Amino acid sequence: MDPRTLPPELRNAALNTVQGTNGQLIGQPLGISRQANRQLSAERQYSAEDINKQDRLERFFKEPTPGFVLQGESRDPAFSNRRNQSTAPRTPLEELRPFGERLFAAGSTTLTPPSDMPVPADYIIGVGDIVELRMFGKENRLYQLPVERNGSVTLPDIGPITVAGMSFEAMGKVLLDRIAKQKIGVDATVTMGPLRSIQVFLMGDVNNPGAYTVDALTTVVNSLLVGGGIKLTGSMRKIEIRRQGKVVARLDLYDAMLSGGNKGDIRLQSGDTIFVPAVGERAAISGDVLRPAIYELLSEKTADDLIQLAGGLLPTAHPLTAKIDRIGTDGKRQTMDVSLVASNARKFELRNGDVVNIPSVLARWENSVTLAGSVERPGTYEWKEGMHLGMLIHSFGALKRDAYRSFAVIERTDEATGLRNLSAVNLLNVIRGKQNEPLRPEDRVLVLSQTDVDFLSSANVQFILAGRLPPTTAYQLGGSLSSEPLDLKQQDDHANRGNFDIAGGAQEQANRIQAQLQTQEKTQDNSSTQVQQREVRKNLRCQGLVELSDIIQREGMDRFRTAILSSGTDTGKIRLVKTQECPLLFDENPSLLSFVLENAITVRGEVKQPGILPTAAGLPLDVALNARGGLTREADLKGIEISHQVTNKSGKAAVKRELVGHQDQLSKITLQPGNIVLVRKRFTDQETGLVRLSGEFAHPGAYEIRRGERLSELMARAGGITQAAYPYGTIFLRQSIKEEKKQYYQKAARELQDSIIFAMTRQRPLGSVGTESSAAPLITNLVNQLKTIDPSGRMVVEVDPTVLQVRPELDVVLEAGDEIHVPRRPSSIIVMGEVLNPGAVQFQSGKKASDYIAAVGGLSRLADEGRIYAILPNGSAEPLKISSWNFQPKLLPPGSVIYVSREALPTTNTDIMMISLQVLKDLALSAASLAVISRN
Repeated sequence: MDPRTLPPELRNAALNTVQGTNGQLIGQPLGISRQANRQLSAERQYSAEDINKQDRLERFFKEPTPGFVLQGESRDPAFSNRRNQSTAPRTPLEELRPFGERLFAAGSTTLTPPSDMPVPADYIIGVGDIVELRMFGKENRLYQLPVERNGSVTLPDIGPITVAGMSFEAMGKVLLDRIAKQKIGVDATVTMGPLRSIQVFLMGDVNNPGAYTVDALTTVVNSLLVGGGIKLTGSMRKIEIRRQGKVVARLDLYDAMLSGGNKGDIRLQSGDTIFVPAVGERAAISGDVLRPAIYELLSEKTADDLIQLAGGLLPTAHPLTAKIDRIGTDGKRQTMDVSLVASNARKFELRNGDVVNIPSVLARWENSVTLAGSVERPGTYEWKEGMHLGMLIHSFGALKRDAYRSFAVIERTDEATGLRNLSAVNLLNVIRGKQNEPLRPEDRVLVLSQTDVDFLSSANVQFILAGRLPPTTAYQLGGSLSSEPLDLKQQDDHANRGNFDIAGGAQEQANRIQAQLQTQEKTQDNSSTQVQQREVRKNLRCQGLVELSDIIQREGMDRFRTAILSSGTDTGKIRLVKTQECPLLFDENPSLLSFVLENAITVRGEVKQPGILPTAAGLPLDVALNARGGLTREADLKGIEISHQVTNKSGKAAVKRELVGHQDQLSKITLQPGNIVLVRKRFTDQETGLVRLSGEFAHPGAYEIRRGERLSELMARAGGITQAAYPYGTIFLRQSIKEEKKQYYQKAARELQDSIIFAMTRQRPLGSVGTESSAAPLITNLVNQLKTIDPSGRMVVEVDPTVLQVRPELDVVLEAGDEIHVPRRPSSIIVMGEVLNPGAVQFQSGKKASDYIAAVGGLSRLADEGRIYAILPNGSAEPLKISSWNFQPKLLPPGSVIYVSREALPTTNTDIMMISLQVLKDLALSAASLAVISRN
């Protein structure tokens, strides 16, 4: 605590002598309150001289010096601005503390020793002590006899006896002798009652100097505890006890802390002064010693003396390369490299302010090799001449069951550059004894597990290769996992749209989006890729992914082209693959992940686990296929294609493809890093999936189809249609059409949502009538319908066998997943929409569309006469002209649906109108289809 930060009244109190009794401050200097004095005692007190010393220290060492802190949170200023050249990170110089600074950290809670503490025999009796005399036998009494001012105690029936100045043992003998001589048949014991209080003085560099009233058994250390301990500027080794102007004892606290001795920790007498002088010469020692600290030097003169103070060297110490920082006689800092082995250390003389650093031995192991990864006994092993990888694997590091046995990595020091490089090894050949990979000292062998290999094809890696946020990071940033490529800007944009209530009229949100649009326009020229890469790196937790992201940002993606192809990221779309936690091997070895991705092949197509596979030169094709789970049942063994890059005659890179012709070649063909293996699907005319027939077929049900099979052929297999069938009303549903419509509606919903956001942020009317606030609810409702509508996927086809015989071009080719329903011949016409009584009307030959509308009560007042549609039984639709200004009679077949639209508000937004009509049409088609199916 800096005294200059104290409140004024506390600072003034710190400049006065403080007196205490029983640990409570009783003096009131300068009118300061008792509470303020207690606060001073609880923290620490400073004198004007202390503050001046503090300022001089700060100016000398050019950095703030907080002073001695009991809790050890500050460092010594004299040693805080030295550079640390130690190779041992165990004790950085900035963390060195003065030795023994926490000795007084706990303080003392009381000035009075425990009442059950025995009084030593050499305790000197003085005025104020209470002597307890217990008689028993002829007399049974307890007397408490105070030592009076004349130094005597008065014995009942005996008289005064002088005891002051005697030891407790001698006083007991005197008293018992007198009682034995003057009282017959009485025995007695002598003990001490409450002891007297004495006044002692704490002076010098202590935290709370002043006069203290303490118990007569109090020692020097007890008093220092009461006074708050010694300041940073005080000596812990030359504490003086002065009595009547003479030094009667000296205390070295190092003796107590290092050897448990108490020489000099004498019991105090009234009037004694404990004086703590300024700290003497000091030296610091850091690095591989038992107790790195800043030590005060007394009789210690050499480096060996300092090492012994620090508890000696650790087994990992390397004193041959010790460093000493020193302030020379010219006032300049200098560094010396010295050897502090035992003989030299005893000769090397220290100076005040020296900083000795003992480095540790080098971290690397000499003549050793290290085995890590998916092995049973990872660790460091002795390297021997002629040692090769097979010896290491078979002798010490039996592979785990999940080890990837086709590939290993050796990390080795390049003799020319001194850099650590990685090289790939065909571990399978080593295991089979076909290859002996020699090992060198300091080699590290890394064996991957199957989990490590699977991580290469995980979403975390594949998103990084595509320059995008991994899924887990995207969630942390508020983004969402999507199979579509989504950069950071798009993620923020979509997040805003998801929180924007179009129909709520939230002008504040509209203003926020407006501000974001303006910001995006200003920063549009920045490289979005670099921004993405910075965000990726900042939010990654795996060091291997961090380095991979840095390489892609710095050099591009060409190095990892084989790995990128595995997930289709070269096409701009990321296939959704599972997320996976980063394996420890890639986190602890950051460069390993990028190296493995470079030395890899990609296996695609009809294998059970398509993905990336690390490989060294010479990996058999059958082993690679088995490593990816093996072939599927649909694999074409004669259709395996291997692609690799070659250099043509002009020096340009080109892709060469080879086709495996026979299964016997799988074990003979070897792969190289960069190969892409594509296992083609076996050709079959059998479609995958079924076509379902329902309704008026002779044999309805689910049928397998061959490739290119037509509707008429399947109908013949099903026994044809019944006499009650109504081919004109056939409902033909196709899954691919349904998906296309669903995507169309989702896209239309997004475009409509963008339009309303754009209109609201620009404060521009959406149509010619009204403003965005009135149009928003209508469009919001339409957007919700577009998002939730489930398209029917209906397709208009010809099913009548007689027509198909005459016009075979109408015979549709079937797809797996098609559903065909042939209803019975209906006998009604359905009228829906804005009519007075929507419902079904019996079909009558010769009746026109207007007649059916009239049968249900005619049009309602909200009907739009210009937008009335007829949906025919085969699914086709056409407008009806029945208005007074545009009338054209129309005969409808049974099973038709008449839909009357509601009159819409005037608007100039043609796109919205067209989308609305399409939605309503599809809704009507779905309703009509359901109606026909439900009636049959």
